[in-house]
Amino acid sequence: MHRFLKQMLFFSFVVLKLSAQTFPVGQFELDGSVRNLQLMGRITNTQSFTVRPIYNSSNDSFFYLIDSSSKIGFKKIRLKDGKNGLTILPLNWTSKFNSHHPYGWNDEIMIAAKGYQTNLSTGVHLKLGPLSAQFQPSYFYAANPNFENNYYYGEETNGSQSKLTLGQSSLRINAGPFSLGISNENLWWGPGQYSALLLSNNAPGFKHITFNSTRPIKTPIGHFEFQIIGGRLEEDTLQTNGLYENFFLKSKSFKKDWRYMNGMVISFQPVFLKGFFIGATRSFQLYGEDFDLQDPSFMQKYIPVLSALFKNKTVNEDAKARDQQLSIFARWLLDKAHSEFYFEYGYNDHKANLRDFALAPVHASAYIVGAKKLIPIPKNEWVELNFELTQMAQNNDYLVRNAGNWYIHGLISQGLTNQRQILGAGSGMGNNVQTFSAAWIYGFKKLGIKLQRIQQDPRGFRGDFSSLALTNNPWNDFSIGLFGRWNYRKWMASVDIQQVSSKNYAWSVGNSKSNFYGLLNIGYIW
Repeated sequence: MHRFLKQMLFFSFVVLKLSAQTFPVGQFELDGSVRNLQLMGRITNTQSFTVRPIYNSSNDSFFYLIDSSSKIGFKKIRLKDGKNGLTILPLNWTSKFNSHHPYGWNDEIMIAAKGYQTNLSTGVHLKLGPLSAQFQPSYFYAANPNFENNYYYGEETNGSQSKLTLGQSSLRINAGPFSLGISNENLWWGPGQYSALLLSNNAPGFKHITFNSTRPIKTPIGHFEFQIIGGRLEEDTLQTNGLYENFFLKSKSFKKDWRYMNGMVISFQPVFLKGFFIGATRSFQLYGEDFDLQDPSFMQKYIPVLSALFKNKTVNEDAKARDQQLSIFARWLLDKAHSEFYFEYGYNDHKANLRDFALAPVHASAYIVGAKKLIPIPKNEWVELNFELTQMAQNNDYLVRNAGNWYIHGLISQGLTNQRQILGAGSGMGNNVQTFSAAWIYGFKKLGIKLQRIQQDPRGFRGDFSSLALTNNPWNDFSIGLFGRWNYRKWMASVDIQQVSSKNYAWSVGNSKSNFYGLLNIGYIW
């Protein structure tokens, strides 16, 4: 059956050359700007922004809502009925540079590398009745020179890389608030602004079948949003950039095999709690060669996310050779105060039973908490304040029961990754991150400052889980930077520059390094 799934994925992506319109996750941070419109009280508070990408009947309305004076409008070729036709998608050119070592995340196909890299994309969107098709490929190039490394971090690179990918392409059949299709788009699950525990736009998009809502579904008890996927994760053997320690690369258990991933997210806003959203995510992954170890029933084999939460409710769970991640989350929107608060709490291990959960509730856990506040100032301008804390290092429970680093747990050596890049929080496995930013906003335009601190694996579980050198020589990154976004006629541009100071770089005592990070995104609306 898995061969059939593989063939269907391949066939459907060939068909994409003929062809659903979503707004790409993180592109010019426009989905974040639409999220701000909720805090400003200018759009409905039924959208959770925890299941992305977000959908809209016309992307032009995004720009109008954010900046009513904007002259931007996508070029469309309409059919006679006025509802169907072809839309020319923007040309996007993104460039990234690191002067000393890899830094930065949430950049899709770009890799963790020193030096210069670039990504170029454009495409078309076709709508014909219930059928929507988006073909938006990406071309990527990275110089990828060698950088300073040691036993614990990095190794020699394979030199420059270039590739052409499907990018943010998809093919869908839509009916009311429901959509069924095949996609290569990046997904973001959860309320985080800078990181997500399971899925974000940190790694390249992967081929997946999706069944999801395209807008909040109204019911007598509240609004629901959801997505369930089954996809294929790849192993990119060209990437040797420090995501994996030498221990994993040399381990006999390391397989260069593709992996099947089944994931689900659901978000619910109770009818009696306007602006409050609660939800959950869950994923399973296993190597392609281990499909034969799975229960022969279709549900257990291809949609295990719908199975019981505890191991004792599933027959021979340990023999199925699969890893699980799950999380719960909430977002509280206070539109009259122009504020929001949110959290996501996740587990990287399958609890045996309710007793196991009660005795070790923090075992193999990680969490994200954050808040945003908008302050109105004269002339329709705003001040935006953001704070987010991502905590993925093990807590003190590891002294009794070691869980290893977040994302890697026992059976899947790659962890929750695609092409050796983390699918969730891209700062690194076992890392803690604190981020604060303040910005001025006027329509599309935005200028701000960002402060960030990264504790690189402070518990010291890199690979063999036994090195005290890492805890004795803590590697911390401190960065300060400026970011901005501007538009002029049909042009859009955003920039993010940071000066990063690394103390005990690569867990080497006294080895302090400085790194310049820059990201430039330029877009043109045809």
